[in-house]
Amino acid sequence: MTEFPRERLPNRRLTLHSAVVWKGAPWLISAGFDREGVVREVFVDPESAASGAAKVGSDLRSVLEDGCILISRSLQRGERVADLAKALSREGAEGGANASPLGLIAARLVEIEASDAQAVQEAYEAADKNVKRRGA
Repeated sequence: MTEFPRERLPNRRLTLHSAVVWKGAPWLISAGFDREGVVREVFVDPESAASGAAKVGSDLRSVLEDGCILISRSLQRGERVADLAKALSREGAEGGANASPLGLIAARLVEIEASDAQAVQEAYEAADKNVKRRGA
């Protein structure tokens, strides 16, 4: 079996937050980036759901949290978020709506990476310069 090493992220890393809405319930997701501006992890805050459907101990909450762990581990082993999003189920014909909240989260990560990768790279570079300037 081929093993793909996991890319460990720095302890201090840039994270962007975004809202997604699944069946009328808004959830907050957090996308963590590597230094190249590539999304490498995702977390979801199901308690931000107004419907209360993802309460502690609920099946939905467990599926969301476990799904985000699996997505994150795949991303840290080199999988591209766009490929993951494309592989997840859709309703109806190709290009239909996401069939699950995990598909919706993956699709939102694709948008975040596309729109914010350059800014993330620049922020990491600015932080590096600031550290060097301080002599740390």
